[in-house]
Amino acid sequence: QLIMLQDEFALKRAEIIELQNDLIETVEPTFIRLLSESDDNMVKTTMTKIWVDKMTNINKAVDEHEEIVRIFTKKHEQLQKLESTI
Repeated sequence: QLIMLQDEFALKRAEIIELQNDLIETVEPTFIRLLSESDDNMVKTTMTKIWVDKMTNINKAVDEHEEIVRIFTKKHEQLQKLESTI
């Protein structure tokens, strides 16, 4: 179970990095320039929503990663207690 959990949080870390890279690519100079130069509130709202949605996805992945680490820690502690009684 511990090895499976290790694999899960390694995959989740990779997903977080991919999501962060996607955000960086989206918010590159073109995005920032359009946002700063536009007088159209709809454009600003849409571009801001894209950024917020990507940040929300990153935060969700980080939360899932932290939960996997918490479960791993709990199982590891249970295993150590079991080993100490043997």
